Order: sequence, then structure tokens, then C-alpha cells
Amino acid sequence: MTHTPSECARMGSQKSREASTERLHGNIAKYAENPKLCKKCNSIIPYDKRRNDFCSHSCSAQYNNLGRTCNRGDPVLQKIKRSAYIKSGRYKKMRLVAQNERNASKRDMLISVFGTRCNLCTFENRITIHRKDGAPHKDFRDFSWEEINDLVTNHTNEYVSVCYRCHKHIHWCMKTLGMSWGEIRQRLNTTPLNM
Repeated sequence: MTHTPSECARMGSQKSREASTERLHGNIAKYAENPKLCKKCNSIIPYDKRRNDFCSHSCSAQYNNLGRTCNRGDPVLQKIKRSAYIKSGRYKKMRLVAQNERNASKRDMLISVFGTRCNLCTFENRITIHRKDGAPHKDFRDFSWEEINDLVTNHTNEYVSVCYRCHKHIHWCMKTLGMSWGEIRQRLNTTPLNM
């Protein structure tokens, strides 16, 4: 029986994969007989990190920095340098970048639970989280991580994702007209939303 070139190539690559897998298992078994140990804590270093001398960065730092002292210099000079750095615009920029990264991860966490679209008009940009009962609520940026975890695990039915436009309309309807979330939802289902 003759095979086409593509079938031959497929069978050859399959055999090659099987041989390399078998060779890998043999190497792992051989390594398990005499594994490499961490220089600091004498724990076994896994096969995939067998070229390392330490099991972690912590062990490496403790071993290599033994006996070293940190000389920061004159404390008064350090205080002057720190105050000059804080007054500079670079400090403010770095702080703003870090704050934006934290806010983005909080927003991503909430959006993944409550949805990426507005619950009323299905708009996908500038989504925020709103309380259904109309009680005053904080912006997601002001939530701590503990509050976000509690909200995601225990209060998912009390909040809803809405876009910035609907968010304004909901607050106005609840405050001015005294409407509840259910009434707003029902009204918007019967009347098209023109914005």
C-alpha cells in the first residue's frame, strides 16, 4: 500500500512526537532518581527548572545577600531627596499610572460579573455599576477590593451594569419622578429609548 507525501509527513510527525514524549518521560524518571537540590533550603528543584540553583527568588536573595549591609547614606539627605521627588511632576505621573491600572482591574472584575453591555440600551462604552434600589452608591473606583469581592459574591442581584447616559437618566427618574428600577425597566421596554 502506497501513501501520499502528506500522509507520510503526518505519520512521520506523529512518530516523532511519540518518540520525543517517550524521551522526555525517560529524562524525567532519570532526574527523579537524583534530583537537584536548592542551595539555600535543600528542597527539590522541579525538572522544568533543573538548571536553576535555587527553588525561588527568595532563596536566591537570602543566599546571595548573606552578610551584606544596606547603606542608604545620610538620613537627612535622603529626606531632602524624597521631598524633591514628591514635589516633581514625575511622582504625580507615576502615581496616576498606578491608580489607573488599579481602577482598570477593578472595572474589569465588575464588568466580567455584571456584563459588558448596558442593561437598558445595550450600549457597550463607559459601563458603570448601579444599585437597583436607588440608594446612594460609590463609584467603582472608590470600592476597596474587599468590598468588590463581597459585592460579587453576595450582592449580584442588587446591582446592574448601565452606560453613563442611562445612569444619569436612572438617577433623574428615581430622584425626580420617584420611579423604582422595575418601573424604569418596564417603561423602557414599552417605549424606545431615544438619546
